[in-house]
Amino acid sequence: MSFIRNITCVLTLFLSFVLQASAQTNIIKHTVQQGETLFALSRNYAVTVESIMQQNPGLTAENLKAGQVLQIPVNKMAGADCREMHKVQKGETVWGIAQKYGVSVEALVSANPAMQTEGFKLKKGKFVCIPYPAATHVDTIVSEIEELSVVPGNAATAGDALECVNVVLLLPFATTAPEGVRCVEYYRGLLMAVENLKKQGKKVNILALNEPAQQESIKNELQKIVQHKAHLVIGPLYASHVSEISQATPAHDYKVLIPFSSKVKEVETHSNIYLTNAPENRKHSLAVDMFVQKFKKTNVVVLKTVKANESAFTTLLEAKLKAARGDVNSLNVSCTDEELMAVLSLTSQNLIIPDASDKKTFQEIVARMKQFRSTYPEYLTALFGYPDWQVYAEKMGVDAFDADTYFFTNFFYDATSIPTRNFNTDYQRWFKVEQLPIYPRMAMLGYDAGTSFLGALLKHGSAFTTQSADVQALQSPHVFMKYGGEQGGYINRSMMIIHLRPDGITEKME
Repeated sequence: MSFIRNITCVLTLFLSFVLQASAQTNIIKHTVQQGETLFALSRNYAVTVESIMQQNPGLTAENLKAGQVLQIPVNKMAGADCREMHKVQKGETVWGIAQKYGVSVEALVSANPAMQTEGFKLKKGKFVCIPYPAATHVDTIVSEIEELSVVPGNAATAGDALECVNVVLLLPFATTAPEGVRCVEYYRGLLMAVENLKKQGKKVNILALNEPAQQESIKNELQKIVQHKAHLVIGPLYASHVSEISQATPAHDYKVLIPFSSKVKEVETHSNIYLTNAPENRKHSLAVDMFVQKFKKTNVVVLKTVKANESAFTTLLEAKLKAARGDVNSLNVSCTDEELMAVLSLTSQNLIIPDASDKKTFQEIVARMKQFRSTYPEYLTALFGYPDWQVYAEKMGVDAFDADTYFFTNFFYDATSIPTRNFNTDYQRWFKVEQLPIYPRMAMLGYDAGTSFLGALLKHGSAFTTQSADVQALQSPHVFMKYGGEQGGYINRSMMIIHLRPDGITEKME
């Protein structure tokens, strides 16, 4: 039998139930629906009313209300851990349920031993265990489409909300190289965002295509994109394919979101190109503008290094500050404490900015400024630096806070925040693995792209570039601005300053 292998309206879950495995039972989270009773729940899940009440202290038949989230203890099913439980509707089939959740019929049957018995029939109102999707493995990402079933989506007209968005991912999922693994993780995060959108009643069609090697053409993939009636293409990764897809977009008017590379020359001349990662010079400009706004009365000292890999940023900053107030100082990084104190202020904050962002420079300057602050507390000194510093700061721990450290960045992974911890828990439960320990986190990047970009597209149609999805990003905000003149595309203008305060608090300024 030939099955539809593309993911159509992926994860239309209406996730009222989420499974958490325990030693002997599964604990399912169930959101109470209007009219449901404890007796009905006990019958549907084949458990006693008493066990439900015991699992939910204080619960009674009288105080049960629609919208409550209950923990239901059920016997552990054989064959597979359940991602969730699906309540069978009239007329549904095993094949249809498998397609709805993006799993194979074989996996669904394996997760539900009763389906393997002779004469088995689905019955309305019964619950079916939905196993974790095979999409957790690279080799299940489709590269060939045997059959395509698309939920119709209307064209993206300015200012009009879309009833359904058709999305194509064109990324090198199949390669075992690091970029392939990262693309798979990005895809997983996007699926999690789509699930949240669907819980809000939104409709999203996702088609995942494997991007061929960079020396090969994507002609066949472009045909499938058109067949899918795509509103948005996420990818490709390789520069040669970006050039190829850019030439095809004017004829079909789909948007192209480049999720990783900032070196995409086509964004200057193609209005349908969107860059998640803005070009380096534009990020510097955004950061400098934000710096000038946030630190109006701060004394700035630039430390010159041999490496000087961030001299483009410090040169731009010095020029802007001199034009605004004419009081920027610069010293060699090897200067003495006495030379440093000669240019510091005793009445305002002093920001020390090295023109290098490498790990060695960061460690040395943090150690020195921590000691300087202890020896000369009369000077209010702090460090200011670069996106890479969030990687190093995590490993240095309290020292980076003691040095009173700031850095600019277009993304920030806050491991201590509740939304981040919740996302990490959900990701591990869905896919049975932890996220890659890299910056930015790929799954969260995909999640933020789906929540922000798809959310705005669904809400505003093609006018989404000047509108907002009104969501708070977990790590990587997606807010776009025009780039490259009237014919150019769009770049992500998101920028923030992170402050690692001496009191141990992490502050984010946007």
